[in-house]
Amino acid sequence: MKKLLYCVASMIMVMVMATDNASAFRCGTRLVVVGDSKYEVLWKCGEPSWVESWLEKRIEPYSVEPFSDGQRFYIPNPTFATVVYVTVEQWVYDLGRTRFTRVLTFENNRLTRIESGDYGH
Repeated sequence: MKKLLYCVASMIMVMVMATDNASAFRCGTRLVVVGDSKYEVLWKCGEPSWVESWLEKRIEPYSVEPFSDGQRFYIPNPTFATVVYVTVEQWVYDLGRTRFTRVLTFENNRLTRIESGDYGH
């Protein structure tokens, strides 16, 4: 029974640590977090090893405020949907052979996702 509890606790700890890594990235002594601007990331980490960018067309649902308390709900009706263009950029930081690369995704100049890639070169 103790082995099972130890195994479950270890798995939970690994999952929590993996979640933390997905929302932050350390560049030397500086910490990059989701929500940072491209300028902040560039200042904290320097130039990335690779940059790729593209424009995405997205459909945003029409929103209304039917309640007096200000709550909003979205009507997924294509008739009232709004087309939005989002500039997406991915920056890759190659941290060397012994460390995983980091892939930072920006949408409209804000960091939205931090992922680990393969080992660097």
